[in-house]
Amino acid sequence: MNKQLTDKIFNLAYGSQDAAAAEKEISELLKAEGDNGRLQILLLQAQMAGGETERALLTADRIWDYGEALTPELQCCYVRNLTALGKNEMAQRMICPLIRAGFPPAAAAAADYVIMSGDNQTAEFLVTTVSDENFYNLLNNYIRFNNKNDYWRFLQRQGKIIYETLCGQIVGISCRLFPKEDNNTGAEMNLYIREDTALKNIRQQLEEKLSEKKIPVMENLLINIEGINHCPSMALLVPPAG
Repeated sequence: MNKQLTDKIFNLAYGSQDAAAAEKEISELLKAEGDNGRLQILLLQAQMAGGETERALLTADRIWDYGEALTPELQCCYVRNLTALGKNEMAQRMICPLIRAGFPPAAAAAADYVIMSGDNQTAEFLVTTVSDENFYNLLNNYIRFNNKNDYWRFLQRQGKIIYETLCGQIVGISCRLFPKEDNNTGAEMNLYIREDTALKNIRQQLEEKLSEKKIPVMENLLINIEGINHCPSMALLVPPAG
């Protein structure tokens, strides 16, 4: 039953009616079985898939005390949702142990955090501990490029502006590092928001805010904003193990 429910929630399509039904089902299980970290994580994921970010913020805070008692899969799901909700300090504290433990999906969750937050100190720590050679090379080049161009401070300011501008709108984030033809590392930031119909206005609003705050267009960074229906399921990012 545990694995069946975890698989079901991790495979929820964002923006589907199934998300609301799943949230209700898990809430009833919590009442019947009592509070536990696994069900709270699944509740959080159902809320994010349904675009219920206000309720998700409250759930995310309740989960914190469970911390490393959760399985690596559930921890990684938690980190990804913390980053989407702008709870970066909490995400940072969860990422480092996952990387040390060598949990493969943690590298992608770490990329989400580093690209969104511009946290160069955590990036430097990750590059000394990560076991995945490809991720090591990409991250190492990304750090060197940002150091050379003094981009970290802009990334930090940019991250704050994104969270302020899209407050309560972001339901998912998927970032990646990729090799460029000039032997540098590029970064792609995909933001998924719950208001599909307002995408054009939101993109314009964000661009204006970044320009107003004198955040330059960084040559190694792509920013995409898509609606909730385009957000990949958690199962594609963190294969569930039950």
